[in-house]
Amino acid sequence: MMKKIVLSITLFLCMMVYAGGAFCSPSIEGKWERYGDGAAGSIVHVEKVGDKWLGTLLKPTGDLEKYRFKTGEIVWKDLQKVGNQKYRGTVLRKRIDSYQFTYEEFLFELFDENNLRLVPFVATPTYSQPEGTPRTFKRIEDK
Repeated sequence: MMKKIVLSITLFLCMMVYAGGAFCSPSIEGKWERYGDGAAGSIVHVEKVGDKWLGTLLKPTGDLEKYRFKTGEIVWKDLQKVGNQKYRGTVLRKRIDSYQFTYEEFLFELFDENNLRLVPFVATPTYSQPEGTPRTFKRIEDK
């Protein structure tokens, strides 16, 4: 009888540890500051809307100002979780020589709770894969 109780408690604790890891994975929600390129210092706020996430530009700097990005624009949209700490969505892209814009597909990867990397997807006739120059962000606290 004692062995069954100990086994049951052990099994329960193992399940709680496993479930805790699944539910405690870092969230993409919050404020992210770009670093390492010409748009360093730009800030995006990510929030969940329905079953997807979107990112609103709070502070455009450097290259983003040059390309006429404005505070309050939706710069990341339709983000969907596709794996543990991975999301797939679109990123706003503007042309400097015109007022045209598009949303391009990116992979969003959380390396830990405070570091995010965006990698553009390149489509081929049969599949798309992450490829190209990544954009890096660090989580910042509300000020």
